[in-house]
Amino acid sequence: MNELYGYLKYAGGRLLVRLFGLKVFSYSSINEDNIIDWLTGYKREGTYIDIGANNPDVTNNTKLFYLRGWRGINIEPAQHEFGLLELARPGDTNYNCAIGTGIVTFFEGEDDNTGNTFDYKLATERHLKRSRQLTLKPLSEIFSENKLTHVDFISIDVEGYEVEVLKSNDWTKYQADVLCIEGSGYSYLKQFGYRKVFWDGHNSYYKLFKKFHFMSKLKEYVIDHGFWYKLYLKLKLRFDSTAGITKQQIAEQLGPRPVILEIGAHVGSDTVEMSVLWPQGKIYAFEPLPDIFKRLKFKTKNFSNIELIPAAVTDHDTGGTQEMFVSTVSDASSSLLKPKDHLLYCPDISFSEATTPIRTVILSDWLRSKKIEKIDLIWIDAQGMELNIFKSLGEQISNVSCIYTEVSLTEFYEGSGTYEDIKTYLGGFGFILIADDFQSGQLMGNALFKKNQ
Repeated sequence: MNELYGYLKYAGGRLLVRLFGLKVFSYSSINEDNIIDWLTGYKREGTYIDIGANNPDVTNNTKLFYLRGWRGINIEPAQHEFGLLELARPGDTNYNCAIGTGIVTFFEGEDDNTGNTFDYKLATERHLKRSRQLTLKPLSEIFSENKLTHVDFISIDVEGYEVEVLKSNDWTKYQADVLCIEGSGYSYLKQFGYRKVFWDGHNSYYKLFKKFHFMSKLKEYVIDHGFWYKLYLKLKLRFDSTAGITKQQIAEQLGPRPVILEIGAHVGSDTVEMSVLWPQGKIYAFEPLPDIFKRLKFKTKNFSNIELIPAAVTDHDTGGTQEMFVSTVSDASSSLLKPKDHLLYCPDISFSEATTPIRTVILSDWLRSKKIEKIDLIWIDAQGMELNIFKSLGEQISNVSCIYTEVSLTEFYEGSGTYEDIKTYLGGFGFILIADDFQSGQLMGNALFKKNQ
């Protein structure tokens, strides 16, 4: 009954807006607060985070709740509007900052701040003349600083920068029951238990499903307790039905104590499986992006034969840092190389306008510093940098026994080598192709090479 009442209230409000320009029971631009009220269950008290809060009285998604007795956090980078929030919301916590990671350019209008954006293309279309550099604050830090792990809802309206805001939070640790996000296409949230439940023509509304939340907590518990996690991984490896190249196939090429370099470890799913498969081996896992590295660190904390390196592997001297092109939907597509055919063949995956500075190492220098002379396996998924990294090793590549690498049939990133380029280069050092896992019609896959003794 409550859901029916909420929808009728919303629909009636939208009708009045469309026919007469009137808003009833709403301080939002198109009745977003009524929809949020409906989705959160008409609570008398609650907590919110408003990212891109704008004016506290006009087109504001949280005023309705503040007047009712709710309290929360407002985030607004524009100085004038932040001053208004400070005056109008003494019961809230107000931040004069923007949310995300890294440093970006903030484009502002002269008077009305509703068109302000971090997107250069939008700024050009809107003829925004003023700009300044902002150091972004991750959403996870907002939760942490305010000693929160849960809020009732988060409203996000940041003019094209919504995905970067979402990816700056650890959704396994900090959550909201309802999300109101300007725009659409936030499939990234699905992995954390959020499902899209409403679309008002301008905003997407997501709810956290508790069943998934329970499974997420169970997964955390298993990972946190090494014995059960290792048992699960052993069973998973034992009954692996992967259609491609399995780790058991790779194990046939190696001894019981391999030295493994994993370049592009991501969150550690392959890292922990290799640790269990080769308990007497040593695995060095490289991952540069801070948020992903945190997840990698959590997943691998009970595995003593894994050493983590918070850096990307590059092919030339960059002074220890380099800009990375960060993907906004699938965080597994980020690269040191500028995306090229990736934009054509994977249109659902976009990249941030602003690059992110990350720590880098040259592999040959790193190997010398660690006094590692022989490598049994290089496991590499570096989004187009694979051939560049192989070339940067020079003659040291002769000290490698096996290579498992991502390969592609086209130039997904500018300057990336194709599958044929990699086969030709490795063949020149005596590597032979053991297997690849390309399926019909695929442009990207993996290949296993072994040094011909």
